[in-house]
Amino acid sequence: MTITRLTWPSLKMRPISWSWRIIANTQTWTSPLNGSEQTAELPGARWWFRVGYQNMREDDWRMVDAFLAQLRGMAGRVLLSPLHGEAPRGVATGLPIVYGADQLGRSLATSGWTANTAHILRVGDYFSVPTLSGPELKIITGDVASDAAGKATLAFEPPLRNSPEDGASLTVADPVCPMRLKDGDQGEFALTNMRLGSVTLEFAESWL
Repeated sequence: MTITRLTWPSLKMRPISWSWRIIANTQTWTSPLNGSEQTAELPGARWWFRVGYQNMREDDWRMVDAFLAQLRGMAGRVLLSPLHGEAPRGVATGLPIVYGADQLGRSLATSGWTANTAHILRVGDYFSVPTLSGPELKIITGDVASDAAGKATLAFEPPLRNSPEDGASLTVADPVCPMRLKDGDQGEFALTNMRLGSVTLEFAESWL
């Protein structure tokens, strides 16, 4: 089944609050004999997002209401970006691409950056890279500098689920990942005199 990934509507107001974090896929066992623990880290860490709008004007809340109808509960997908990560703190200059095929894990060799640049990306910056399951969103875990050839190795979390193609373009401004509504109970608006609407929504990353 082909799932269309929608784009969040352009609104006049920004949300009053949002939360964004990684949900790790881990399991822990505690021994009933001595209390020792074993923890297993499994593939499948995903992003989680909660966003709240308060007293949206009618033009805005009607757009969101219609958009949520298009998502059809958890069936639809939307490309979302962390609002605090829309622009990198690093200089992020150049045209960065993946440098080399068959890369997986928590680091990625890249090229195409402006040469010999410190802080080309900084800790806490976000980027996304296209893969077979859609764009994967990552957070940088160590400051990045480019070398004389414009190459740089990025360290990040969560690890790549799929290997991006050699030469695939990185997105460092407004990076996105595909998400769905967390459950079927999302999208209830609190309306005031039909002119103002408030809503809080939760999303979870979803890939095919």
